[in-house]
Amino acid sequence: MIIDYKEVESFETIASDVRVEIPANEHCTNYIIAYKIDRENLQKNPMIDVAEEAKDWASEDRPKHLFFNHGEFRKGGLKYISQELKKKPTSNRALYSLINQDDISNSGDEPIPSFMIFQCLFDEHEKTMNCTVYFRALEVSSFLRINLEEIRQNLLNIYEEGVDYHQIKLLIVVGRAYHSPEFIPLKRPKIDTLTAIKIFVMVTENLSNFEPLLSEKANTQTVISYESLEHLKESLNQAGVGNHLMISDLDKAIKLSKKLQKAREEHSHAERVSELNNELREILQALAKRFSNE
Repeated sequence: MIIDYKEVESFETIASDVRVEIPANEHCTNYIIAYKIDRENLQKNPMIDVAEEAKDWASEDRPKHLFFNHGEFRKGGLKYISQELKKKPTSNRALYSLINQDDISNSGDEPIPSFMIFQCLFDEHEKTMNCTVYFRALEVSSFLRINLEEIRQNLLNIYEEGVDYHQIKLLIVVGRAYHSPEFIPLKRPKIDTLTAIKIFVMVTENLSNFEPLLSEKANTQTVISYESLEHLKESLNQAGVGNHLMISDLDKAIKLSKKLQKAREEHSHAERVSELNNELREILQALAKRFSNE
């Protein structure tokens, strides 16, 4: 099989092509894309709006607002690629893997990387870096852009470490590529980063402060977490503030979260999962409105 690499001047073109090829709310299995780009274009055309997010995902010191990131799994792998290619340009081992079988087995619905393998094969004669990336799953409306920028930063880091290439051929293989326009990339809602003590203090100060926090949580249910809701309910009861409707809605949201967590352990993509997601979003939005009136 001969792969035809489409030449582009920016990774933005890749993101646009894929969003068109996979329509909203559709998916594609065993999805493959192939592009080539000159190094100079790679350098001068960053994906500016997601550049910081890409750095956060690549950082070996995981930022607090992410459930996990790629840097904590790759464990010095990017530096290893540069060192391996400088030592042995024809190496087949210039790669990093973000995950091993122990991470996958019995993981249930706990968050683990979808970005699995990043490999570089260097053609010294043509000065071409052949980069192959494998994702077990990939959301293409927003997360693809972050991943493309992370790949771009990886490749430039390798060049800056002394591996001199002129062109990149990028092959991306995805087990399941899906287009979810409302998808928010695995960010931890701010309310889920708050300690129980901080939530209690906020409850005693001004209940309306929880309106934006609950609204954000309603729209970021990528990973199901309900501990903050339990802390909020407990704080309302301890402080003797709020009303019985808030407590009732919190009970509903906690129960729905547990149901959704269980459903996701059994199905990644199913009608019942979608129904529970929508129910949870609606109850959290209603809860946010109750707090906005306080």
